[in-house]
Amino acid sequence: MAARKKAKKVKGKRQRSLFGKLISLLIICAAVFIGMTVFFKVTNIQVEGSTRYSSEDVATASGVQTGDQIIFLRASSVVMSIKSALPYVDEVSVGRKLPGTLVITITESTPLVYVEDAGGYWLLDKSARLLEKVTAADVGTAAPLTGITPRLPEAGKVIVTGEDDGKSAYLAEILTGLNSLGMAENVTAIDFSSAASPTFDYLDRFTVKLGVQTDVAYKLQMLQSVLDKLDERESGTIDLSDTSGAHFYRD
Repeated sequence: MAARKKAKKVKGKRQRSLFGKLISLLIICAAVFIGMTVFFKVTNIQVEGSTRYSSEDVATASGVQTGDQIIFLRASSVVMSIKSALPYVDEVSVGRKLPGTLVITITESTPLVYVEDAGGYWLLDKSARLLEKVTAADVGTAAPLTGITPRLPEAGKVIVTGEDDGKSAYLAEILTGLNSLGMAENVTAIDFSSAASPTFDYLDRFTVKLGVQTDVAYKLQMLQSVLDKLDERESGTIDLSDTSGAHFYRD
């Protein structure tokens, strides 16, 4: 009987000890949470990499305000807000410098081509995204794009042609591939009159035929290989339609 009573007392002490530890843990968690909500608030928004937009423009577009909880900010929401409001923003990364600095790093889009529309010209980036509508004097070094007519163009959106012809997706793949190889700046014109066989002028010396939308990245690598073997005085047509090999026809 005495042994049974002693066992009950030990068990009771253990339960009280476990309960006490649980309460202590909850108090600690609550204290940490309160501390985070009280002390870790946005006091400064630091913008890096933006040359087209001011720091104030980016901060406003982010939707973040001084006093917001920095720990619980959703980076994805900040990125979406900025890219929706500022067309020239290509990539956004969001970081935190505790206790209160939010760091927003911007990578800006570069206009690669332009397309005529209703008395003006839309600039497009590597993703075939419309950046802004400008006059002829402001197209800069972007190459002219023909054979595509924008439908209901809107800054920040990928160009829509109005027909289900795959031109937008094909254009984006070409521009992205050229840009990744460092070749986009040497393109002087793109003709998309035929979605099945777009062409572009390169270095003002070559007309490049791509054929249908297959193995685009590989075709552009073939182009690079062909160009490396040609004399700088040569010109002509480079046909990449056949993925088994490129064909060069001198002028």
